[in-house]
Amino acid sequence: MRKLCVLVSLLFILSLTGCAVEYNLSEQDTNLVAESMAGLLLKYDINYSEQALSLPKTEAPVDVLPDASSDDMVDEDKVDNETTDIIDEGKLSEVEQSNIDEPVIQEFSMTEVLGDTNFDIQYKEHGLYPTYPSDDVKTYFSLTPSKGKQLLVLTFSVKNITDESQSLNLMDSKVRFVLNINDSKTVNPLYTVLENSLMFIDLEIDSQREEEVILVFEIDPDDVDSSTFTASRDNMIYKVKLK
Repeated sequence: MRKLCVLVSLLFILSLTGCAVEYNLSEQDTNLVAESMAGLLLKYDINYSEQALSLPKTEAPVDVLPDASSDDMVDEDKVDNETTDIIDEGKLSEVEQSNIDEPVIQEFSMTEVLGDTNFDIQYKEHGLYPTYPSDDVKTYFSLTPSKGKQLLVLTFSVKNITDESQSLNLMDSKVRFVLNINDSKTVNPLYTVLENSLMFIDLEIDSQREEEVILVFEIDPDDVDSSTFTASRDNMIYKVKLK
């Protein structure tokens, strides 16, 4: 310890003498020189032994997590399910809304589509003709198709099911008749002056009497087997697949 005091005193005295060389050191360099001098002094101190300083151990703070059984924990699966349910309900609402906005087409009988409950109307048959009526039928009027086409004639039976004479009148009806071919092409019936054509029919039928009525289409002969006849009014539709 005495040597340590002597060395410190000596350094202090040298710093005051006029013959000492002055060095302009930065604060960082001054700290390095001081540490080096302190190391030299401790090296020759018999009472000093090199050993690591024992510092108190400190532990990093641990975040306190809620217990798994705590009611305050958020069930992520439950949240995800609730969110999915909300989204699904939103989508369902859109579907329901679209169903409200768009009319639902339902299939009905031919009688219901025509809207006259005094008659029972049924589809009977269809046939292809080069002319209609055929040549062996004497008539003042006949239909002839375009070149390469034929006339497809659909026949229906109409029965007056009441106890009085009734008139089947579709002159102002909103019923639409269409022939769908391969679900890609539609053909409208021909306008004719035939008395029994459903297009603009106004036919008196006696009580419990049955009559035949027709619709005439001009088509390619090969399209018959891929055709579907439809009669529609408002949100009602009647369909029959031709075979």
